[in-house]
Amino acid sequence: MANHILHKKYVEFSFEDFLQDDFFISSIKNPTPETLVYWNKFCERNENIENYTAAKDCIESINAYNYILSPQSAEQIRKSIHQKINRKKRIPQLSYWGVSAAACVVLLMVIPFWVMKKKEVPELKPDIESFADMTRSRNKATEIQLVLSDKQTILLEREETIITYDTTGIIVDKKAIAQDETTGFNQLIVPLGKRSVLNLSDGTKVWVNSDTRLIYPVAFAEDSREIFVDGEIYIDVVADAQRPFIVKTKDLDVQVLGTKFNVMAYDADNEKKIVLVSGSVQIKSKMETNITRLSPDQMYTVQDGQSQVQTVDTEKYISWINGIYYCQDEGLGSILQRLSRYYGTEISCEPSISGVMFSGKLDLKDNLSEIFNNISFSLPISYIEEDGKYMISKLK
Repeated sequence: MANHILHKKYVEFSFEDFLQDDFFISSIKNPTPETLVYWNKFCERNENIENYTAAKDCIESINAYNYILSPQSAEQIRKSIHQKINRKKRIPQLSYWGVSAAACVVLLMVIPFWVMKKKEVPELKPDIESFADMTRSRNKATEIQLVLSDKQTILLEREETIITYDTTGIIVDKKAIAQDETTGFNQLIVPLGKRSVLNLSDGTKVWVNSDTRLIYPVAFAEDSREIFVDGEIYIDVVADAQRPFIVKTKDLDVQVLGTKFNVMAYDADNEKKIVLVSGSVQIKSKMETNITRLSPDQMYTVQDGQSQVQTVDTEKYISWINGIYYCQDEGLGSILQRLSRYYGTEISCEPSISGVMFSGKLDLKDNLSEIFNNISFSLPISYIEEDGKYMISKLK
């Protein structure tokens, strides 16, 4: 959405509108360089600043507490805010600042009460899937982001980074970063055109492809190890019989003890794939009741709720970690989508050729023009590059 459209939208927002807007809440709770610039410009215009500031203060007052609310408490807070807003509508002389203060008082009253009660009931913290859903952002990052559990965000400008967790903290491209948090979740957000390698605290190694969000705990639990993926990873899991390793996606859970496999599960894509290189995995789809077990050189595919298992050449599916892309009877449209993610460049093609099949080996260290030249040796295509975007068409 263009900034001028967003600006017009927020100029007309009420205090309540701000508190129900995903982009605004995400900007305050997890600010990025882009959102900081946007809201600074918004404030400079001095339009609707009263409602914006009241809502911002309210959300920041909640963030000041390092407590995780249960879903029931969160719902109670939401209803309380609505009651205060409705009261404001019935009593015109009550200012928005009054509503802000009232809403924040309700929030601050609920939180300490819940904290006092937590000695009597088990502490409720979001699981990794709930955390993934709560922290999902519609904004596409342009740099690799390492979001630590204490809300610190580290921007990494290199095209490829190596991140390692050890007993002393985090090492990013040979630079040490201290982390005081011992609980909670970290996020590694890899944008289009970039990649990363993550060495987890248990010795497990993860290659993270472009346009991927990976969520993992600061420290694994004593009885299990869980991570969440939206995107594509290749993972080499260190065996630990006492702590099975589970890779979670929106639609699948993949459980292993020690193995190497590739997960391609972009939330935006209809088709999801698990390719097993060595060891064994068991897959549970959230749309099916049965559990599927894979042997080496097998691929599990699920699309439109239908799954299948087939034997494949695993090298084709993991070669991206070495900068190579093997295509075997693959539709041009699918190839271009993967190239667009890998290079972070917009690529489109005429519908008449998107289904044309191509087989070959593409060197991802080449630039896109060289890759399209290589494809044109096998397929009758031409391409035009304009303003950093590529258009593929049928050769006339």
